Amino acid sequence: MQKIRNMKGFTLVEVAIVLVIVGLVIFGVLKGQEMVKQGKIKKVMNQKNDLTAAVFTYQDKKGGKLPGAATLPSQIDSYKAFKDLADANLISGTFTSPATDAEKLKTPYGGFIDIAYVNPLPDGKAKNSLVFYDVPEEVVYQLDVSQDDGVETAPGPPPTYSGGTTGSIQYTVVAGVATLYFVID
Repeated sequence: MQKIRNMKGFTLVEVAIVLVIVGLVIFGVLKGQEMVKQGKIKKVMNQKNDLTAAVFTYQDKKGGKLPGAATLPSQIDSYKAFKDLADANLISGTFTSPATDAEKLKTPYGGFIDIAYVNPLPDGKAKNSLVFYDVPEEVVYQLDVSQDDGVETAPGPPPTYSGGTTGSIQYTVVAGVATLYFVID
């Protein structure tokens, strides 16, 4: 019987090493995606905190008047709010009245941010709010649970429903995309 020499192929150890390396790469990619997702959620909260602080600082400087409001009690006029905040050096940017789409602030998800007197909110009441458009459904739910009370209302006809109607974070969802309201009254 002839001995076979110079067999070509991989040893079990070599295959195991390759599988470990592939597993580490996949783990790294998945972990990286989760970090990007959490980073976007954190950016939404930072945008909310920065804008809320700007609105309240403006109100303090102007004797109770909110940005974009003509009189007291203040109802924010979304067409003028960003311009008033920028003119008071509380936010950066150049805004006209009304702000164009190119001027509007954007969420990390590509939707616009607005400051407005919303009537009605999902809870049926009218309040001054920061409005974040086109936010993924799972993000608004995670924010409601982690930052507010996590209470949802009963779903409407699929795929539309509203939630977070008992606290300062409220939202409506249509086909998996949400409009997120941060109440600032």
